Amino acid sequence: MQVSLLNYLGLKHDIMVNKPLKRHPALQPLSREHHFALLLCLKLRQGLELEIDPNRIGAYLVKMWEHQLALHFDIEERFVFPILGEDHAYVKEAISDHRLLKRLILKEPFTIKSINRIEERLENHVRFEERKLFPLVQSVASDLQWQIVEQEHDKAIPELMWHDAFWVKPVRKEIKTLEEISFLVDTFYQRVQSDELIGPIFNELLDGRWEEHLKKMYTFWQTLLLEEHTYFGSPFPPHATMPISAAHFQAWLSIWKSTVYEFFKGDKADEAVYRGEKMAQVFLSKIKYFKNQNNTH
Repeated sequence: MQVSLLNYLGLKHDIMVNKPLKRHPALQPLSREHHFALLLCLKLRQGLELEIDPNRIGAYLVKMWEHQLALHFDIEERFVFPILGEDHAYVKEAISDHRLLKRLILKEPFTIKSINRIEERLENHVRFEERKLFPLVQSVASDLQWQIVEQEHDKAIPELMWHDAFWVKPVRKEIKTLEEISFLVDTFYQRVQSDELIGPIFNELLDGRWEEHLKKMYTFWQTLLLEEHTYFGSPFPPHATMPISAAHFQAWLSIWKSTVYEFFKGDKADEAVYRGEKMAQVFLSKIKYFKNQNNTH
């Protein structure tokens, strides 16, 4: 990964030929975080190449901002940039990048174009700091200034562990075991929870009961797909009075179908999609019937 990352960033030649000054220990945690930022750029590019939904990529970007980028920028602005002074051209450029990246990540809708722009800007920003700003800081900082930086930030912010590795091309396989069904159900409901339309409904109704619901869904799909009868009950009654319409079922079905076919193939995958389609059709029909009955009384 290290070699491919250097090639990706065009830094291999600089490292091999120019042999830059070894980074001062006070800056090493920040340089380590730059490494994580460059990995983020690579993940964004791979996600776009795999045609991943921009909002799915965006969820990771927002979490990266909250977990690492915002704090990293703040530390640089409070303790590193003052070494050069607020009027220095490099400092002005870096702060301008920080403001732009914050707006792109937190204020702009996520599209292919916006994620491309974030990836390009972040990569260029890291290159600029590692190649120009940090070497200049290192050449002028006093011992006292280094001491302040080290006191305030002596360890790199840990890499974010993220449940949805959208940047990895999945290997599709057959659905054969309960473990695979559990993975399918877990991944599906993670995406449901973040969906703008149906996420709030599920999160409100299942608040504090998600674990119970997931276990029930494992047995439900285990019974349908593996013919191992572990589910007992009727799935429709909880949906009878829910505030849902055809649009909600369409969103549910779209997430279900895309999740199934992203990770699985074969007869069982086709059956899972077919069962989901039939269930959505029957549930919607029953809900309409009950609503009509209530309106006539």
